[in-house]
Amino acid sequence: MTCLQVVTTQATLLAAEQKLVALAGQRMVSTVGLIKALGGGWDARGRPPKKP
Repeated sequence: MTCLQVVTTQATLLAAEQKLVALAGQRMVSTVGLIKALGGGWDARGRPPKKP
């Protein structure tokens, strides 16, 4: 495998990983929208405290 092939493969992998992260973010936003549409809310008091 040549250096060019390695770099090309890495670039392809990076693009796929970026798309995966973008889709995961869109899914989270959609989930929140669905919960709100169904009458749910967000209560930050019910969350555990953040770790330092």
